[in-house]
Amino acid sequence: MIAIAEFRENRNAPVKAWFNVSGNSVGRIQSIVSQYAAHMGYKFSHIYYDQSQDGLTQLTNYKGTSLIK
Repeated sequence: MIAIAEFRENRNAPVKAWFNVSGNSVGRIQSIVSQYAAHMGYKFSHIYYDQSQDGLTQLTNYKGTSLIK
């Protein structure tokens, strides 16, 4: 499963980061995105499922830690 995730400082702020995300389920993608948002201090994120964009960096999870690949 693939998705694009956007991150903002708050709901009304401009988008600070966009990433492609992949996982084996909706829950796995949500986990990766929420962990990264918490780590970076973003208060708002949105996931666009079944989409990807060439040129975006991949957000992934390795050994329990969300990171940029």
